[in-house]
Amino acid sequence: MDHQNLQILLEARSISACNSLPPELQFMEKALQHQVDVFEESRNHDIILDLAPTGTGKTNAGLSVLLHQPQKTAVYIAPTNALITQQAEAAKKFVRESGLPHLVISASAREVRSWPDNKVGKRRGEKLYNLLREPTTIFPEVGGNRPILLVTNPDIFYYATFFAYNQLDRGNIASQFYSKFATVIFDEFHLYNAKQLVSLLFYLALSHIFGFFKHGRKIVLLTATPEPACEKALETLEKSGVRIIRINGEESQANLLPSQTSVNLEIRPQLEKDEWLTELAKEVVKRYREKPEENGAVVLDSKDTINRLRDLLIAQGLEEKFGRITGSTPFSERLKSANRQIILATNTVDVGFNFEKNPSPTRQNLDWLIFPQETAFLFGKE
Repeated sequence: MDHQNLQILLEARSISACNSLPPELQFMEKALQHQVDVFEESRNHDIILDLAPTGTGKTNAGLSVLLHQPQKTAVYIAPTNALITQQAEAAKKFVRESGLPHLVISASAREVRSWPDNKVGKRRGEKLYNLLREPTTIFPEVGGNRPILLVTNPDIFYYATFFAYNQLDRGNIASQFYSKFATVIFDEFHLYNAKQLVSLLFYLALSHIFGFFKHGRKIVLLTATPEPACEKALETLEKSGVRIIRINGEESQANLLPSQTSVNLEIRPQLEKDEWLTELAKEVVKRYREKPEENGAVVLDSKDTINRLRDLLIAQGLEEKFGRITGSTPFSERLKSANRQIILATNTVDVGFNFEKNPSPTRQNLDWLIFPQETAFLFGKE
């Protein structure tokens, strides 16, 4: 590209590893300090904010709080349906390795509709209520007396807590959501829209006013970019006696590990669509052929643009080198695509999605990222 570009060096960041794990977390082997801090501080706090940087294991930090009340039901709210599947798999792995008894159930609207109709009826609210009331009414094969770890999204949480389900179910399901969960984990809550954020804050206030914190409820908020409006609400709760702790993961300077590599950020002017797609394909081909051992991704704003770029790359002989990830891509296909050297993805993946490789590389999972929007953003490792 012959246009004038802006280049910026983003410095590397580090995070502290834990030198000595508590007995309950020995299975984690190499935990970071913020993960241990979340577990330990949740003993004596009602609301725990984990503000550690992106990609440093906040999911496992939040899940560790379940270990304090291992026989009680919990809920994990992921910000998007795509992340429900990813975080449900992460939760299953955590439950298995930690020895927790929880049955992990993912519940997007589509998944709830797919649950059997011959058990309790066809209504989504009815199914969800009966799952929380007695899991075997929906899934008799799981056996009784197991606590549920429900992985769902902010919309279902809003509908449940704001009595927005069918009039036959709204009271029942709201009562379950308000009283059932001992541990509540909100992931990437800064991305919530207004009504979702209101339902979260209302839930925090109600948990305080009706004494759920006094009976052991723990609420974990996970975000690398806290919302100022939420901070104001949390300050009000603190003044009323709610015990809140904030953990950022970067305060300690001991046992440092790299958490984010240094990055060369290059910002290029946007061109007409056909022109920049051609230039984009040339850039991807150039990066692959110069350093075929590196992994990269291109994040675009639509499936149509992804498909047009795909055709250009196929014409350059790279058909076997890239995979595609969009909002509709099944989870199994996501795993396959994430293992390709070049990933073409829509921007549905930019919220907490893990570009996991198998086997895992000894460096970061991505060496470069191209993100064209109003301008074209290109990221490469130092």
